Amino acid sequence: MNNPSNIRLSTFYADSISNRESIRIIFDKVSEVDNFSVDFENIDFISRAAAHELAVYLERYQNRGKSISLLNVAPSVNQMLETVAESKKVDYKKATFIERISFKNENEMEAYLLSI
Repeated sequence: MNNPSNIRLSTFYADSISNRESIRIIFDKVSEVDNFSVDFENIDFISRAAAHELAVYLERYQNRGKSISLLNVAPSVNQMLETVAESKKVDYKKATFIERISFKNENEMEAYLLSI
C-alpha cells in the first residue's frame, strides 16, 4: 500500500466486498495511521457482514481519536452501511429469540424430541 492515508478499495477488490476478513485485512494495514480515508470508488456492493465489520472498525478507530473518511460511497453500499448502523442501535437481535422449554422428566423430553 503506497499511501496508507488513502485506501482505495478497488486496488484490492473488483467491485464488491463480501466478507469480514476483507475489511480486517484493510484495517490491519493502517493500524498505526491516525488519519486516513477509505475510497469506495468502483465498489458497488458490500455484504452485511463486511458492512458490520467496517462499522466496528470505524467505531473502534474513532474512539481512539483517529479520523476516518469514507469517499465515493455508492448508494447501494451506503444503504447497507445505514442498515447496519440502524441494527446496531437495537438492544437485541430480532432473529435470535430462543424459546426455553422445560421438561418434567426424560420421557417428556424424549416425546418432544421425537415429535419434531
